[in-house]
Amino acid sequence: MPYTKIIPIRSVSAFRKLVNYLSNPDHPNHYDYDIEPLRCLSANLNVEEFLQKTLTAIRKIQPRQGGRRIKNIAYLHIIRTPCGTKLTPKERKYFIRNYVESEAIDANVLVTWHINRVIGCEDLNVIVPAVIDFEFPVLRRNRYINPIVEARETSDWITNMINAERRKHGKELIQTMPQRQLELAAERWGSSLDRELSQWPEPIGLSNIKEVIKKLGYRVPRFSLKKNYLSISRIVPDGKKTGRSIKFTISSLLAEIGRLRSASQKLSPEEQIERTIEAMNAQARRDASRCEIDRVLLPKFRRKKSSQDDPDL
Repeated sequence: MPYTKIIPIRSVSAFRKLVNYLSNPDHPNHYDYDIEPLRCLSANLNVEEFLQKTLTAIRKIQPRQGGRRIKNIAYLHIIRTPCGTKLTPKERKYFIRNYVESEAIDANVLVTWHINRVIGCEDLNVIVPAVIDFEFPVLRRNRYINPIVEARETSDWITNMINAERRKHGKELIQTMPQRQLELAAERWGSSLDRELSQWPEPIGLSNIKEVIKKLGYRVPRFSLKKNYLSISRIVPDGKKTGRSIKFTISSLLAEIGRLRSASQKLSPEEQIERTIEAMNAQARRDASRCEIDRVLLPKFRRKKSSQDDPDL
């Protein structure tokens, strides 16, 4: 998604102000929007009951003497789709269900859609409490995972699943964050990196993508297979870089290279879909194998599970 953000909610007054804002169709920011009512997914709770259960759970685990105090009572996740997306009710339901399963598996969340009638973008707002489970609470914190990175990866994965279904029916696809990054890079450099790599005469994979990019005349100051990203910058004759580095997701870059090469070979839509799914499955298998290694060698590290296609979409 072009826009994914997480905002901490630090106090009860801030929580109530946020709820009033999200539920107010007369607010100046909501004139062009259809506002869905806030609802709790896990139980039939109203907003005030949800708040009181969250506060009670936090008090149970709040350290009485010493220790790190809990600063936030909840978090607001905002996912905005690009202009012209126009999700169907079925796609909205699919998006909420999969996003909540990834970011708040206990489903103790408040959700609402803000649907723009003019430009076709839609905002998914999810209020996630700072604790997992109200009865036997555990702090929702993981020092090994950046929550905003995980949220963006989750929203992009769900978007890819929706796009796969839209592609089958010839509908307009939704733009993801990696695709937007490639567009910005193309605007900045004049020729997009994925198109240059797609014209490389030899196969490109995880083992040689860094060397191929260097041969095309770029610097690669950062490259991490574990974190699945790389950054590039231009090289000028005196050997110095110009401008700031541009960051790419390695798996998305390889998938785009495969798509461009398939398009150049004039494959049928069915063959393109099959190759895209094969690339995604291969990446999922690599992620799963890295998870197994981490469980054996570094059990304290956690990785997000790779999801599978949903037959209900």
